Amino acid sequence: YDVLNPQEGDQVPQRNEHFQPIVDLVGILKTYYAKDPTMGVFGDLIMDWGIPGLAKPAPDIALIPNVKQKDAARGTFQVVQEGTRPCVVIEVMSPGHSGDDTDKVTIYERAGIAEYFLIKPHLERELPYYSLRGFRLVKGVYREIPRKTGRLLSRSLQLWLELADQGRQVRLTEVATGRRLLTQIETEAARQQEQAARQQEQAARVAAEARATALEQRLRELEKQLPSRT
Repeated sequence: YDVLNPQEGDQVPQRNEHFQPIVDLVGILKTYYAKDPTMGVFGDLIMDWGIPGLAKPAPDIALIPNVKQKDAARGTFQVVQEGTRPCVVIEVMSPGHSGDDTDKVTIYERAGIAEYFLIKPHLERELPYYSLRGFRLVKGVYREIPRKTGRLLSRSLQLWLELADQGRQVRLTEVATGRRLLTQIETEAARQQEQAARQQEQAARVAAEARATALEQRLRELEKQLPSRT
């Protein structure tokens, strides 16, 4: 009950297998929507649906369109007052805390969340891996999203969700462009790689210029040694 109806300030300890995909996805999505002033990316924000008797969970990740002042301080998102609700919710199942694949499916369905994605950690192996499911609201009822070439389509976000690295990473890809969205770590690694490539290119250019200068100087010296024509 406390997990499904948290209060502001509640803290639930989580394993790294639960925490890491949330950190990665929040970083990706916040970067992706950084220039969109109306798309909010929230984590662990209590949702008050304004529906009597409906539990008010705090989704691991909630994407909410048409938000006014998305960077305003909030402990609870008041759906009725804000005039909008999440279009997509992503939950990472927590070992020892049931409900993500049962109670919350019903809650988000009743709350009118267009799409709900569920990431489940599997701890049976030495290296944990994940499975991925998605639900889409069809005439007020959740239907499981079919897989297309191993991926799940979020129509609301126009992004593909898929597992990579033998199921140890959740990746997002733009439908329109096929561009994969990078985590903050991957973005930094790409930046460093690009910087190193530029430095190598600059060093090669400097070396080539130095060789050309040395060759010109040598040619001038040889010209001085030639006998002058009368």
